[in-house]
Amino acid sequence: MRIAVVEDEAPQRAQLCGFVKAAAAERGLSAVLFEYGEADALLRAGAADLDLILMDIDMPGMSGMEAAHVIRETDSQVMIAFCTGLVSRALDGYAVQALDFLVKPVSCARIGELLEKAERQLGLRRPRMLTLRMQEETVILPVQELRFAETYGRKLRLHAGERSIDLRMTMAALEKQLPPGAFFRVHNAYLVSLAHVRGITGLTLDVGGEEVPVSRHKKREFMQALTAYLGEQL
Repeated sequence: MRIAVVEDEAPQRAQLCGFVKAAAAERGLSAVLFEYGEADALLRAGAADLDLILMDIDMPGMSGMEAAHVIRETDSQVMIAFCTGLVSRALDGYAVQALDFLVKPVSCARIGELLEKAERQLGLRRPRMLTLRMQEETVILPVQELRFAETYGRKLRLHAGERSIDLRMTMAALEKQLPPGAFFRVHNAYLVSLAHVRGITGLTLDVGGEEVPVSRHKKREFMQALTAYLGEQL
């Protein structure tokens, strides 16, 4: 992950960079850091190759929020997170699709949460493929095509695009191949893609135009997972 830290005060910038390195190492993430003491320097260098920008809001010259607006004129993909001493400034971030707000003083644990959120977002953006081995063939399936999976006798039936695929595979084994936060086990026999949920009526989900049951005792957790997923897509 390519990360820029933009902070005008050198001690705070050094501390933030240290936290990023420590949190990335703890989570086994590869992080390449770029440091800037002002927003103008970041803009001159360009943000096209960055994955995440962690930026102070109040800086001499151009503020972090002003820089974010400039970046968003040409780049809608780079993730932007702000550091601020005022919680009220968080409302301004909606206009630039801010990934997160970190209230000063920032802790290493909070930086870790940010990196995890960014990693999930990157995982959802990148095309991922499932390699499914059947008796006489191997099927390579884009994850985004998978709408839901259900147990079917002793097999697993995947509903992807306009086709169904039957496999001798457990639901648990399938879940290990899927990006975290993008799918939810709504029932012992059903796993759904949160991206394909179109509606909810009682204990029935509309998943890509097909009805899927959700267990009563899992509905609340499912709604929380769906809300979190949708929030990350905004």
